[in-house]
Amino acid sequence: MSDADHDLGVAAKAFHKSGGYKMETILPHRDAVLELRSKGASLALISRLLENVGIHVSTDTIRRLCLREPEHSPRITSHSKVELQKPVDLPATASRDTPQTTLLRGPRIANPNTQ
Repeated sequence: MSDADHDLGVAAKAFHKSGGYKMETILPHRDAVLELRSKGASLALISRLLENVGIHVSTDTIRRLCLREPEHSPRITSHSKVELQKPVDLPATASRDTPQTTLLRGPRIANPNTQ
């Protein structure tokens, strides 16, 4: 085994991936950030609040932190549910004098013979 292979093996054993400088900066405040996020605070608002206390992190860093804990992220839900209704029978608007024709295809075109 060459010296280069040995050095590479030693480096591989000693290597450990850090969470990143910014992520390590925000981790002590993780609970507060997750609480704000679970209450519906935007990422931009959380970033500004952190800047007020001297922690400068981007909204992407906050988003990555929140993605680690998906149960704390607010979910977008639709409060209005569309309910299917039965079709309503509308009264006929045409008079009995005008012939009833059915339109099989194409756009509806006004009949020049009716007023």
